[in-house]
Amino acid sequence: MMRCNTGKLALVCGIIVFQACRAQAALVYADDFEAETIGLNPLTPTIGANWFNNGNLSSNTVQANPLANAQNSSTRALQSERAGTPAGYSWIDLTPAESAQLAAGEKLTIQYQHYWPDAAKGGVFLGAYDNASHSFTNNAIDLELRAGLNRRFEYYNSATGYVNSGLSGTDNWDSITIVADFAANSWTLSVNGSSTAALPFTDNNDMSSVQTIMFGGSSGQTLAYVDNVRVYVGELPEPGAMCLLGSGVLAMFWFRRQFRSA
Repeated sequence: MMRCNTGKLALVCGIIVFQACRAQAALVYADDFEAETIGLNPLTPTIGANWFNNGNLSSNTVQANPLANAQNSSTRALQSERAGTPAGYSWIDLTPAESAQLAAGEKLTIQYQHYWPDAAKGGVFLGAYDNASHSFTNNAIDLELRAGLNRRFEYYNSATGYVNSGLSGTDNWDSITIVADFAANSWTLSVNGSSTAALPFTDNNDMSSVQTIMFGGSSGQTLAYVDNVRVYVGELPEPGAMCLLGSGVLAMFWFRRQFRSA
């Protein structure tokens, strides 16, 4: 009868699980604005093609981090500020190959931090679009942070207008994650670890992919900041699921070795 070497099996399983944790999402865009120039529009990210800026360029500029702390120790951040003037917009362009991966079934994950110091003013809204025209046409996601709503996160739907997501920000840096699933025609929003159920795309339609992602000031007066932008093709694994399973498998292997050598 063949004898199974459980120690080797545990090690192999652990390696497989950890590799799966690492390989589920590819980082395709990143910027913490540390290499950008204060007072100017964002230009050169750490990873990815250059930012594309349009609209009122003076309202979307890199500034000193107004709230550097343990939650966000960066020295610089993208500031959106305006007082009834036209907004400025900063766009992330995905490559054709990355958009094709989304159309083939990969999920899109967007992560960033957002600081909203004055709830009486608007925050930075995010849009995701299926074209490269850098205009407001055919958007899959329209995440709005409007003034006077106690830092409530809303999303826009063409059938119902502005919809309360049920999530709110704080007066500190908030961590935001968006995951778009084009196979399911839906997306989810997470703010500081609390998540929504699946949300419909803006026009309740079949969106096959995304080519551009935009950050800009919300309607009316705006004063808010964005930092540590990350875009992934794929969905990040839950830290409490597969990676912990891998840790458990490797721990089992280690304890077995310790028991045998005692």
